[in-house]
Amino acid sequence: MYPLWRTRSRRQQASPVYSVQEPISYRAPVARPNVLEARPKNQEASL
Repeated sequence: MYPLWRTRSRRQQASPVYSVQEPISYRAPVARPNVLEARPKNQEASL
């Protein structure tokens, strides 16, 4: 029972860490679309 409670406390600690990772993960996807959008423009320029 105590180990299970400890895993729960770990999950609670993981929640704040995950929420901190969320903004970073959001920034990465936002940067990727920008690069993807730049690629089509380059392809159109090539055409």
